[in-house]
Amino acid sequence: MSSSVASDPLADLTAAGVSIWLDDLSRELLAGGELEKLIADRHVVGVTTNPTIFASAVKLWDAVREQNLFVKIPATRAGLTAITEVVAHGISVNVTLIFSLDRYRAVMDAHAAGLERARQAGRSARCGRPPASRTRPIPTRCTSASWPSRAP
Repeated sequence: MSSSVASDPLADLTAAGVSIWLDDLSRELLAGGELEKLIADRHVVGVTTNPTIFASAVKLWDAVREQNLFVKIPATRAGLTAITEVVAHGISVNVTLIFSLDRYRAVMDAHAAGLERARQAGRSARCGRPPASRTRPIPTRCTSASWPSRAP
């Protein structure tokens, strides 16, 4: 059985609630309009990039010009610096890879430092809320003493 309508697997995924992300960012994509085409034609809703390339985050923000854009940055040591920088420039951030309470505290400190720098520079704190992140289980050491008794 053939269909006259061309299949669009990315549209099907989007309809099922899957967000399509591009795990790459380049000057060519931004300058040549290819990113815009990917958003319009290929259902791309997010882009990831190396957090050490701060200029890419700023260019992406400028190119998209949408207040609901969040730049995704991992909570690595290098990412903490990038978090402070992008928040200081008024760019919203989605922080990933937070696997411990200590790292979460470091992310919040980086975010607060960025907000303070934005305030000192007279910038609007468009991202005046905590960074968006998905929570992950924090591994803990379990012993038999930590489990409830199964006695009847």
